[in-house]
This record gives sequence, structure tokens and C-alpha cells, in this order.
Amino acid sequence: SCHRGPEMVAAILGVLRAGAAYVPLDPTYPEERLRFILEDLAEHAAASGGEGPYGGPAQPMLLTTMELFGELPDFGTELVLIDDPTPVWGEVELPEVESGQLAYVIYTSGSTGRPKGVAITHASAAAMVAWARDTFSADELAGVLAVTSINFDLSVFELFVPLAAGGSVVLAQDALALIDLPHRDRITLVNTVPSAAGELERADALPPGAATVNLAGEALKRELADRLYATGTVERLYNLYGPSEDTTYSTWALVSRDGTASPSIGRPVAGTRAYVLDEAGRLVPPGIVGELWLAGDGLARGYLNRSVETARRWRPDPFSGAEGARMYRTGDLVRWAMDGRLDYLGRTDHQVKIRGFRIELGEIEAALAAHEGVVGCAVAAHQEGEMGLVLVAYAELEPEAARRAEESGIDPATELRRHLRQRLPEHMVPSLFVLLDALPLTPNGKVDRRALPAPDRTAVRGATYEEPRTHTEAALAELWAGLLELDQVGIQDHFFDLGGHSLLATQLVSRLKERFGVDLQVRQIFETPRLTDMAAAVDRASSGRRGAAAAPPLVAAEREPEPTLDGRPALPLSFAQERLWFIDRMEPVSATYNIPLLVRLREAVDRDALEAALGELVLRHEVLRSTYHELDGQPVQAVAPADGFDLGWEDLTSLAPVDRLDEARRLAAAEAAKPFDLEHDRVIRATLVRLARRDHLLMLTVHHIASDGWSMTLLRREIGELYRARVEGRDADVPPLPVQYADYAVWQRGWLTGEVLDAEVGWWKRHLAGLPPVLELPTDRPRPPVMTY
Repeated sequence: SCHRGPEMVAAILGVLRAGAAYVPLDPTYPEERLRFILEDLAEHAAASGGEGPYGGPAQPMLLTTMELFGELPDFGTELVLIDDPTPVWGEVELPEVESGQLAYVIYTSGSTGRPKGVAITHASAAAMVAWARDTFSADELAGVLAVTSINFDLSVFELFVPLAAGGSVVLAQDALALIDLPHRDRITLVNTVPSAAGELERADALPPGAATVNLAGEALKRELADRLYATGTVERLYNLYGPSEDTTYSTWALVSRDGTASPSIGRPVAGTRAYVLDEAGRLVPPGIVGELWLAGDGLARGYLNRSVETARRWRPDPFSGAEGARMYRTGDLVRWAMDGRLDYLGRTDHQVKIRGFRIELGEIEAALAAHEGVVGCAVAAHQEGEMGLVLVAYAELEPEAARRAEESGIDPATELRRHLRQRLPEHMVPSLFVLLDALPLTPNGKVDRRALPAPDRTAVRGATYEEPRTHTEAALAELWAGLLELDQVGIQDHFFDLGGHSLLATQLVSRLKERFGVDLQVRQIFETPRLTDMAAAVDRASSGRRGAAAAPPLVAAEREPEPTLDGRPALPLSFAQERLWFIDRMEPVSATYNIPLLVRLREAVDRDALEAALGELVLRHEVLRSTYHELDGQPVQAVAPADGFDLGWEDLTSLAPVDRLDEARRLAAAEAAKPFDLEHDRVIRATLVRLARRDHLLMLTVHHIASDGWSMTLLRREIGELYRARVEGRDADVPPLPVQYADYAVWQRGWLTGEVLDAEVGWWKRHLAGLPPVLELPTDRPRPPVMTY
């Protein structure tokens, strides 16, 4: 049990060389879970009756650091401090390590309510390493990013494969710490889960030298594959699949650059056999859905101290012909494609993958049912908009417990969350809790999961709402609300109780940097999850960076009658707008700063209602109908009248069905490449493309001077609500805008002036001092006088 660092890797290698097996213990896990793992290991040692590598009893030994020694509970096991400067033992003769000995035990979520220890031998781990060395080149393995916790088996690839190939392991706390990682330029291969890769791509944080990206642990969507290839640095993208019970990876596929279908999980790795069987255990032909069974060199021994469950999952292999051969039942539904690749289709049970974590819903339900006030419960995975897949807990409380909670003013959901945090790792604690008078049941008395209601996102707050008091709290509440898709956030609200998780925490760090110019770490989000505490941390970081005075409140500005453009008040530009205006003056016919958005609408569309909704959007946001000019040598913006919206229209139904998407792609590319005239054009335009009666494509393009990536999400949401309101004949549910973007520009220009501006500019001048005026990289030809792109 130790934090990530070189000593962690050295300790693992030392344990293996000593002939012992390592068992990761995450110091952030609840004490109850850590104690269970140690007791399970002691039970295994007692049952096996074996001896340790030096003749003593094979009892578990806890390796930790001096820092963690004082924080860990007393588990009653022998302790070894791996960073203790005084030696514990003298020299010893190292034993021979047999291939059949245990190498490691990784505990996974268990459907029975108890974690299961997957027991992997040296032979299985060595087979995986041998396959990886044959598959990936020495250049690819020269610098492998190691970000996965050693509690999960992706770490086996990250640590052992590069070392076995003569490469380097580049350690980081997590994949999202890459942005500021000192040695990121040494990384040649990134091995992570799709959700983390998506955040890295959004944050432009993928290392420039990481030409190879391995993704595993979750289903890989085509859209993410396209985004990663579009970075221009990713040359090879692999989709890998495998349960812990088959040593990290069982199948693999190189994802094509120009595909349209979801990437397959590919073919078995060397030494692995894959069978697709029906319910009777018979092989099924290509195209027929069946359950995936795995066999070969990578199979684990089984589950530690779980003979019944091991026998249920591991069966004799009737297809290999080898004596004693076994195969493992994965519980995954797949089918063979005609090209010999496997398509992943889902699960046969209640196991889910969320952000790369394999979670048995039954284990969470068992922990929830242990609360004395819970009569019945169920846990489900629910798609929550842009938050992705989240866990939702449904609970039926005993009437007396509900009454006591109401009288005492304790929020039952908060109490249930606290109860689970004492028993489960953070990634297994549900984001949302739904309390029901009675759980829906099937005729045979089981919970009817299909009848469970969708969670109410407006009812997740446990504390009484308290409005922000300071500028920082108000801005932070706005950031939280956008990320968590809530209408309102108070200063006593808890980021993770509202549905936040590690990936959203990373987005929050990025947005804090944009909004406040502070560099908070992901760890600090976990340490200050309450809004009022996080606001204080932001203020401390801000004052520590520049010592500047607090910003004045942002309010609507006075629209001075002078100066004017065609009778319209001439308003200043924000600094970001001025930068884009300057670039546009240098290259006036360029689409470089166009932001295109494509929305597929698989429904009949009311063109008039959509056009009217876009007109309301432009009326609502002045920045979408502003034009940009030069007045007395200074750039200014003027708000044009709201005169409706002209929605473009393309009907492709006269084309053959196979040609429609190709033509739509051509139109979309042409639309995105069409430049704006900032002085005369409206900076937003849209075209609706009809592919079929119930299939349309909305092409929306906005110039960056009026929007950014975050704003496009809000824009899409508002268009949807304005359109639905038009179709349904009701008022749109969109909040009034207290300020417009031009008000922000006036506010920014009024604040960032004099000493405040001098302090900001001075800070950058000090940090950029000594840099070359032009970054000259070695290239195969000289820099052209005009950029060609």
C-alpha cells in the first residue's frame, strides 16, 4: 500500500523476485474493504498450508511507506516500510521462481456482495508480456505512460511490458495529470480507458510523441476514434478487450482511420482461444450472437477462496483436445463477423463498465441492503446526458427510519451515501439516490429493473440551497451547474454528491484555469468538494499567483450613445475577441476560426419551427448578431437588429440512399470551410439537410469570435429547448440573461487596466523572458513566407 512513485514499482519487482505474490491495497479504500482483503489472504494462506519463500508460514505481509504507516489502521500483519533508511533484513538467498506460482492477486467487484481476488500466475503474466513484445515495436515501448492504479490489471501492461522490452515507464498520478507532467515528451504510448482518452483529447493534453494509443476497459465509440486520429499525432489506435481473469488482454484490433461502424474488439491475442457459445454450450456460426468463453495461456487459477464461483466460471475446455485445458465464461455477448473479428454487444448479467471500472451492481446492492433502514434496494447504470454513464441507487426505506430522518432533518440520501462510502471505493458509490415508497416488482416478486424511474436531477441536493455570496462563489456555481447539468448550485453543495466524478473534476480544473487563471490539481477538487471550500481554494491560488485585487462584480453595462456606428452604440471587444479580430484582419478570407456543429435528427422536423427557434436564439444572444469594425483606429462591435433567421435547406431524398450520406458530408465540409465577413455577416448560420422523412442533419457554423467549445454545448441545448417549445406551443424554459457578452467585454476592459493589467502583463513577461521569438524546429524545408496550412 503506497502512493505512486518509483518505490512502488521497485517494491512490486522485489516481491515477484522473492517468489511472493503482490496484492495491491489502495490507501484511499475504506478500512472495512482493506481489512476484508487481508483476512481473505490470511484464509488462503491457512487453507493452502504452504510456506513462504524463506521457510516461514505464507502469511500476508504489508509493504507500505513511512508516510502511510501512520495513516493505515493496525491490521495485525507484519509491516515492511519500503522507504525505511535502516535495513530490515540482511542478505538472503533468493529462491527459484516457478512459472506456476502466483504473481499477483487483483480484487474485482463481486456479484455476491464481496470482492473477488483473481489469482494470476507468473506463466499467465509472462504470456501476456511476450505477446505485447512481439506486437509493439521497441520505438512504441520506449516510453509507456503508466497511469492506471495497480488495483486494476491495465497496470500489468504499463509496468512490465516496457521494462521487459528495454523501454521506460513514465509514471503519473492519472491520465488527466498529463497536462503538466514534466516528462510528457518522453511518452511514446498511452494505455488508458476511452473516457479518459476523450478528456485528454478535449484538453489537448495527449503527448505529442505518443503515436500509439491503446484503449481498453470500456466500449470504444467510432466518434472518439475519429477525434483521436484527427489530432494529427495519433498514428495507431488499438482497441483491446480482456477481463482480469484472462490476464489483462484477450483480443485486440487496430482501429481503421476511415471506418464508420463501431470498432470491433478484434481477434484473440497469441496464446488465447475465443469461443462463442450458445446457452447449450455449442459453438455458433458467424453472425449469430452468443456468449464469449476464453481459453489459453492467460487464464487465471481462479478466485481466491471461492471454489464454488471458480467452478461456475471456469469449465473444462471440450474444444482444445489438451488434457486439463480450461475455459472461462466472460458473461459478455459477442458475435463473429465475417472477417474473423469479434463484435462486442453487451452483458448477460448486471455487471457494468463505468470510466474503465468493472462494477458488479450486486456488490453495491449488498452494501446498501446492510443499512438498517433499507427494506429493499436496486442499483442501475443510467445515461445522464454529457455526464455519461452514472450509477443510480434506488432504495425503499423502512417507514420508521424514514420518519426518524424527517424529524431529525437528516437527508436520507446523504446518510445512505455516507454508509456506502464507509464500505466501498469511491468509484462504486452511486452518483444519484432515488428514494421510493415501494420498489416496482415483477409478478414473481423480483425487482422490475425496467420499471425503475429515471432519476430526478433536480432532487439530488441534500443540503438546503444557499446562494453564492462572492464573485468567486457565483462563478464557481455557474461552472458546476454547466458541468453537472443543474439549474442551480448553492455554496453548501458537494461536487461529488451532485453527480461529479474524476473525469468531470478534470474538466472543472480546465475551466477554473480558463475562468480564474489558477492551476488547481484534480486532487484539490477531491479535497475541497464543497463549493464554499473550493471557492476559498480558488481565491488562495489566485492571490498566490499574482496578488491582484478581487474582480468587481459583472453587471450589465451602460450603453453609451456615443460613439456610434449607423446609430448603434460602438462597444469595446474583449481581449479574446480583439485577438480574433486582429487575426481576421491579417487573413480576411479564412475559415480557420469557424466552429462547425453537426446534429443528426432522426425524426420529422418542422422547418418553420426550427427557423423560428434559431431566430429567437439570435434575438436572445446579442453576440450572435454583432458585427465588428474599426473606429478611430480601435476595434469595436455593434449589435445589429434582430430580423429573424434564414435557415438554409437541402433536400437529398432524390438521390439514391447510398449516395445521400456522401453528399451530406460534402455539404458539411463546404459549409465548415466557408469564411465569415466579420464586418458585414452575421456570425452564425445554419442549414437543414433532409436525408429521409425521419432523418435530417442540422449544419450549424459559428465564428469563434462569438463562441467557444463550451458555449456550443449551451447553444445546442438552447436550440433544442426553443424548438421543442415552438412545436409544443408553450413558452421556452430558458433563463433570462442578466448580462450579454458585450457587457462582459466592458467589464473586462474596465477591470484589467492600470496596476491590475500591469501586474498581469508583468507576470507573463517574467515567465516568458528569454524565449526565442520564433520556434525553429528541424524540418525538411525552410519556413515559407506565408503559412500554407
